[in-house]
Amino acid sequence: MKSPQSRDNTNTKLTSRTVLYMATSLILVLTQLLPLISPTPVHAASITANPISATVGSSVTINGAGFTGHTATIHWEKLPIVQSVPITDGTFTASFTVPNASRGNHIIQVSDDSNWSGSTGSFNFTVLPKITIFPEISHLSPQFVVLGSGFASGEKDIKVMWDGTTLTSTLTTADVSGKWSASVSMPQAIIGEHYISAFGNITSDTEIGKVKYILGPYVTAKPVSGPVGTMVTFDGMGFRTSEDGITITYDSLINTTNIVAIGDGSWQDTITIPPSTQGRHIMGIYGSDFTPIGIVPDIDFQVVPNIELEIATIADDIRVTILGTGFADGETVSINFDNAKQNVSPVADSTGSFTTKLILLQYKGKNHTITATGNKGNSAKADFVTNKNPPTTPKLLLPRPDAQLTIFNSVGDVFWGTNKYLLGIIGIASDPQRGILSASGIKLDWSEPADPKGTSYDLQIATNTNFSPLVVNKKSVTSSEYTLTLQDGLAVGKYLWRVRATDNVGNESPWTDARPLEVIPMSTTVLIASIVILATLLTLLGIVIAHWWSRRSSW
Repeated sequence: MKSPQSRDNTNTKLTSRTVLYMATSLILVLTQLLPLISPTPVHAASITANPISATVGSSVTINGAGFTGHTATIHWEKLPIVQSVPITDGTFTASFTVPNASRGNHIIQVSDDSNWSGSTGSFNFTVLPKITIFPEISHLSPQFVVLGSGFASGEKDIKVMWDGTTLTSTLTTADVSGKWSASVSMPQAIIGEHYISAFGNITSDTEIGKVKYILGPYVTAKPVSGPVGTMVTFDGMGFRTSEDGITITYDSLINTTNIVAIGDGSWQDTITIPPSTQGRHIMGIYGSDFTPIGIVPDIDFQVVPNIELEIATIADDIRVTILGTGFADGETVSINFDNAKQNVSPVADSTGSFTTKLILLQYKGKNHTITATGNKGNSAKADFVTNKNPPTTPKLLLPRPDAQLTIFNSVGDVFWGTNKYLLGIIGIASDPQRGILSASGIKLDWSEPADPKGTSYDLQIATNTNFSPLVVNKKSVTSSEYTLTLQDGLAVGKYLWRVRATDNVGNESPWTDARPLEVIPMSTTVLIASIVILATLLTLLGIVIAHWWSRRSSW
């Protein structure tokens, strides 16, 4: 029997084991349940921004990934600037405007509402300096305000530059956020475009760049060179509010008038350059009593020579009307079609314009150039493409389908050809497709288009439907027929032939269907006649020889 102390030790051991077992079981259970209660992300949150440097007032877009909460907050130097940004599947996209801040790096931080330390991200954003001017366009009096931002905190000795010249009267200092302002007055300024910059004891003018300031009334025009008929667009700035009666002149003659400026004193209009000689012409602009003649600077326009073509095609002839502009007054002009000089010499009138016509009877190709060259140094050219329907597909006429063409067409051909063979046997042996066994004198005939002038033909003969290799390949045949020569080498055998037409501008018709033909030595009639004649000649020759021999025996 155990003593009381022994029983107490045993109970203590049991209790310790029970506690250890229960603690171990609890840890295992919590290990299984903890991910379900508070899931821990595998990766920490990350953010990217575009751009990562900009001036005050610029828009910046931030993209976040790996966040665990429902909404995100964007902080600029620990101060919230965008809140309650929705997070979907751990990602979000948001934008913010760069607040007033001094130049250099600033910390942007993003956090969400999960309160997990891994669900935050940050990066350095660089603020750049800039200036703005107000107003950007001024009427007659060059007075405006320059506003600076993104300079260094408390930056000193800041000055404004006007067209590259430093204005010492604008000396100022930036506040703690890098902002400053200065008033500018330039009573001696010239109407037109000017460029403003600024610098301080830390920030250089190259960092700022140049800001355009317009002292009005001012007008720009585009383009300022081109041929007669060019459309020129005018942009007016700095006129009086709703100023009317604005007029555009060309060489002191009114081109358009009664233009009205809108509320901010701007307007836009176009003119067409009228017929005028080559060189400089003046476009003037003036308004009502507020903007009389001489206030707005004139604009030069440079007229360049030009020709335009009016094309008419009648059958195969081209009728071309040439309209020339921008030449010199009284300039004599010679005309070339491609490289051929034409028999016309128009003379430009007082506006530098002329008109002349060409009738082109013979020409080749689709693409052509007409050049006009004046005796006072002006010239212009114009290209054109001849638009013409391709010729219709020819129809094969002769020989008829499945015709048999004979090398020997008569008994005379047989005996004469044999004689040629015997006399030229060495040459024939070296080139058996040329000579006695080649077809010649055989005519191939096909139809021609309704207007055949200038049309040529391509003829092909082959032994297969692919027409490769070619036995005969004749290009640019000027007639709608072709007679085979001995050199064409059309030997005994079966062939296919086809034709296509090409007009004088290079348009090609489709190929005709391939038509079969066969070359044989001679017809049955010629063969029988040749045998009969040969037998008769041999018989006569035998009689003559026998008679001669009998008389010789009697000598």
